[in-house]
Amino acid sequence: VGAIGVFATFILLMFLMPESQDRLLNAPLIWTDQFLGPWIMFGSAGGGLFVRILPIVFCASVFAGEFSWGTWKNIVPRSQRMGLITVKFVVVVVMLMIALFVTSLVAGFATFLLAALSGQTLSPEFTGNAVSNFLGDYLMAVGLCFVIIILIANYASIASMLTRSVVGGTIAGMGVMLFEEFLLPLLNLLARLLNTPD
Repeated sequence: VGAIGVFATFILLMFLMPESQDRLLNAPLIWTDQFLGPWIMFGSAGGGLFVRILPIVFCASVFAGEFSWGTWKNIVPRSQRMGLITVKFVVVVVMLMIALFVTSLVAGFATFLLAALSGQTLSPEFTGNAVSNFLGDYLMAVGLCFVIIILIANYASIASMLTRSVVGGTIAGMGVMLFEEFLLPLLNLLARLLNTPD
């Protein structure tokens, strides 16, 4: 819904404000970048860190919410605890992947709509080589995000089950993500300070 709102706003601005229409008409419409955009933004270092806050909160609320709402006690006696946690983990990962995939589709098709409304040509042209390169890049971006989502779900779920709190799971999950994000630069800095080769 958010992605549709963002692109609808761009299209509305194009018709209401002549200066934004000129900017949009002069900017190239690269359909491959638009389809890849949500995946790249989620998987990138730095910018992706802030994008990952929402999935961490989602995972924390799914796992810690059971404790705070008291439904965990009602479910566990009837089923195996490990099985419930595994199924919940798989569902969370699948839901996050579906959300990114739908956002990618909305962004890509909004580019086609914007090109049709503005009369711009899309870049690159639809050739077999361009489409095969795009599919390879797309699958690589999806695979990277899948691994990142599994890591996010692991961090947030473990922290949420240990703290039994949505806030505690979110803070701990963000702490682990921040530590992971800055670990490699810190190790590189330490290696340079100690004058050791890479």
